[in-house]
Amino acid sequence: MKTINIDEYLQNNGIKIIIKGKEYIVRDIPRDVQKMLREEDPDTLDAVSKLLGAPKKDLEEYGIVALSKVIRVAYENLLKDVASQEKASKN
Repeated sequence: MKTINIDEYLQNNGIKIIIKGKEYIVRDIPRDVQKMLREEDPDTLDAVSKLLGAPKKDLEEYGIVALSKVIRVAYENLLKDVASQEKASKN
C-alpha cells in the first residue's frame, strides 16, 4: 500500500516567489483564490495577495502582467509537480 503524507508533500513541493526582495513560499492554491480566479472579471491583486500572503500595499505598483505571471507560475509549477509525480508513481 502506498502512503502519501500530504503535509510533507506540500512542505517539500512549494515554490518561492520573490517580490521586492521579500520571499514568499507558495505550497498550494487555496480554494478562495481558485474561486476568485474563476470569476468573470477577477481581482488579480486580491488573488495574488491571498496566494502569497502578502499585503496588497506591497503589490499595488504591479499591473496585470506581473500579477498574472505570479498566478501562472504558481499554477504551472505546482500542478506540473503533481502530474509528474502521479505519472512516475504509475511506472
